[in-house]
Amino acid sequence: MVNSIGWIIFVVSFFSRNCYGQFFFGGGSQETSFETRPLPCFLPTGKAAFCVALKECTYLSDLVKNLQKPIPGDVALLLKDSFFCPRKRPSDDLEICCPLEAIDPPEEDKPPLPDRRGSCLTQTGTAASCAAYNRCSPFLQLLSNLRRPVPRTLPKLMQKTWVCGSENTGGFRIPKICCPNDAILDEPPGRSTTTTTEAVPETTTSEATTTPASTLTPEEQRY
Repeated sequence: MVNSIGWIIFVVSFFSRNCYGQFFFGGGSQETSFETRPLPCFLPTGKAAFCVALKECTYLSDLVKNLQKPIPGDVALLLKDSFFCPRKRPSDDLEICCPLEAIDPPEEDKPPLPDRRGSCLTQTGTAASCAAYNRCSPFLQLLSNLRRPVPRTLPKLMQKTWVCGSENTGGFRIPKICCPNDAILDEPPGRSTTTTTEAVPETTTSEATTTPASTLTPEEQRY
């Protein structure tokens, strides 16, 4: 459970008020071979990104360093669904789907694929939907697990990776995030909301459950 309601409001209101512009890279060298370039991927919100090593993704590195250990299983599973690029072979190095402006050193080229609009995506193929952040159980656990002060890059990571719209609840703007369907909690009874979808339309599920136990490999658990 989150340490305090005020803490949740602070974190979420901070990143929901800030919209971050696209970072543009210069043209790459024509001599660079395709095999040496990182593979393109999509963040849960459908934004095109690149698969890179964790140490090369500043936003996610900052988040992982700030999480208290051990990381709860549902939080680890949310991170895997959101960021872990699929591997062709178990022996392949683990790579992270990283927002373009978080890659260090920066990539010279943009992803060869356009952003995907209209649905939430996961790296593992798990079904996901755009839901109010306070209905996403592992996301609430992630917030409660953070050490203070939170990384300055956290709002940018949330905006790029998870935020898919907003809704009005009791006069307050509540961010909506891409959340695995199995982790979406039932809405509180009598709740009155006005939904504003910015990029990804809401998809509801008929029955919500909590996230199952994590199935990370030993290598993935180190992150």
